[in-house]
Amino acid sequence: MGLGSAGSVALKRAREKAAWARSLLADGKDPIAARRAEAEIPTFGEIADEVLATKSAETTSKASVARLKRSLEVYAEPLRSMRVDLVDTAAVLDVLKPIWVTKTETAQKTRGLVETVLNAAKAKG
Repeated sequence: MGLGSAGSVALKRAREKAAWARSLLADGKDPIAARRAEAEIPTFGEIADEVLATKSAETTSKASVARLKRSLEVYAEPLRSMRVDLVDTAAVLDVLKPIWVTKTETAQKTRGLVETVLNAAKAKG
């Protein structure tokens, strides 16, 4: 199992990766399979785009679609690059805090959409 080239991975990081792989092996798990499974976990943005496509098909109002898109692409933008399994309460609060007082209704709707995205990810496994 490769850990990365010496030029691109610092020694400390290579040791961390090796320790992680050894701990999986000690538990009887295949570290290569675990790394592949981890790489297959979608990002919040990928699931959000699927939810947006579904919700866009359900509504006929262009304004509603624009609001959904703005909430998921602008307000929740910091979450989009995160793996969906790593999105936690603190990350969601970091997104909502800046708009909670000034745009309360938007913040509430964005929170609901974030919840919808996370529920969709959970349903997909």
